Order: sequence, then C-alpha cells, then structure tokens
Amino acid sequence: MRASGAQERPAGAVALLGQAPLRGRARHWTINVLWRLLREKPLGVFGGAIVLAMIVVAIFAPLIAPYPANAMHPQSSVHPPGAQFWFGTDQFGRDLFSRIVHGSRISLFVGFVAVGIGASAATAIGMLSGYFGGKLDLLLQRAVDAVMSFPWLIIVMSIMGIVGPGMLNVAVVLGILTTAGSSRVIRGAALSVKESQYVDAARALGAGHGRIILVHILPNISAPIIIIATLGLGTAILAESSLSFLGYGIPQPAPAWGSMLSLEGRRYMLTAPWIAIFPGVAISLIVFGFNMLGDALRDVLDPRLRGT
Repeated sequence: MRASGAQERPAGAVALLGQAPLRGRARHWTINVLWRLLREKPLGVFGGAIVLAMIVVAIFAPLIAPYPANAMHPQSSVHPPGAQFWFGTDQFGRDLFSRIVHGSRISLFVGFVAVGIGASAATAIGMLSGYFGGKLDLLLQRAVDAVMSFPWLIIVMSIMGIVGPGMLNVAVVLGILTTAGSSRVIRGAALSVKESQYVDAARALGAGHGRIILVHILPNISAPIIIIATLGLGTAILAESSLSFLGYGIPQPAPAWGSMLSLEGRRYMLTAPWIAIFPGVAISLIVFGFNMLGDALRDVLDPRLRGT
C-alpha cells in the first residue's frame, strides 16, 4: 500500500519540494554570505571586527583588566589618564579602564539575552500569525498594536519600578518589548513564503502544519531574523545604558556603562571629563559595530537590496 501511495504522489510536487532549502546547504549558504560580506561590505566587516573584539574583551575581562572593577585607590581619586591608570580614575579612585572592560560583560549579557528572548518570541508570533491568518492573526496583531501604542521608555520604567533593577530583569523586559515590532516583520516574511510553490507541494504531499512551519517556512525567513537580531543587539545595549543612566537599570556598584555616565560622569563633566568620555565612547563603539554589521547583513541577505 505504501508503494502504491508513493506512486500516486504528483511528480511536480516532488520536484518542487527539492527547491526548498535543505540542511546540507547551510554551510554553503554561510560561506557565501561571509564571502559577499568580505568582498562588498567593508564597513560591515569593520563593524563585525568591533563586535568580535568586544566579545573577546568580555570573555577575558579578568585577564585584561589590571584591577578588579570595584577596587579603590583613595590616594588616586579623580586621577587623569596616565601610565598607571590608562583611562584615569573616578571620584572613588576606581580604575576606569578596568570598569569599562568588566562592564562589557554586562552590556553584552543584556544585549544577547534580550535579543534571544525577543527574537524567539517574535519568530513564534510572526510565523503563527502569518501562516494561520484569520482570527489568530487578528488577535495577535491587535495585541501587538496595543503594546506598540505606548512609549517603550514609560513601559520599561513602570515595569522596572515593580520588579526592581537588575541585570536579568532589564534583559527580560527589553526582550519582551522588542517582540512586538519584530514580529510584524517576520509575519510579513511568513506571509510571502506561505504562498511559495514548495509550501503548496508539501501540503499536497500531506505534510502537517508543524512540519511546514519548521522545515519549509522557518529556514526561508532566517534572513530577516538574523538582521533583526543583529540590529536589535545594538538597540538593546543602548536601551540598557539609557535605563542605567536614568537609574532604572543596573544599580551601582556594578560597572554598567550607563550608570558610569549618570552618577559619575555628569558630576565631573567639566573638572574630570574623562570619567564621562570613555564610557560614552564604549557605548558608541559597540552600538556602531552592531549597526554596521546589521546593515551589511541586511544588504547581503535581502534580495531586494542586492546591487544597491
């Protein structure tokens, strides 16, 4: 019976299924993307180098930093940059270079956790909304509209006032808030892929909804997911720094870059500007790196932008 059933499958459907990306092509696809990135997008490569350097610094922070993050040198408080303290010290005599190096761990942790939560939830919501449509799509999109109708800063400050400041709390809240906007982009991509011929062929061969979504739709919307995640990392790090600057993010004495600008930098902006300059440069550099890498990946992965 299985043999006869296999013979009854349309030959055209089997041929169309071969057009869907296979797992075995993932390595070739990755190499092709990296080659185009190196060849066509030097700014993207530069941004990727910045990101990679920051990740290395965060991983080996205890080895790179000459002092612990909160080690005090009272005799050298508000010391200008020099041979002993490369970036100078703050009002407590803490080495700014060491604090910025250790603070990279906080920024990258918040960024990756927030993007991991946001991208995963947005992918699930966007695919379900785009694939099934109907009442489910209407319900999910109205919920997205409701979330996006409020200023994100007010929502975050309200939630952080309830749950309290903390590294994990900030990451989770930012991840939840980034879900709404990202899910709309993924929904549009899922709507487009759902109409593809190989999806119709898989449905004709009896594939269930779960298999179609995971095997045929998800791999074909990986490009916008990667772009959203890369650009979202810079946004999440900047948002965490803003919250820490306002006092709703990572509390002292943790070496969060935003709180270093707020509590230490503003007070000594005129008399000891290095206290604010170096954390500000660190924030700008990592956000610039993720944005340049995200823009380059968008140009390489989005067929509508190729050649522009």
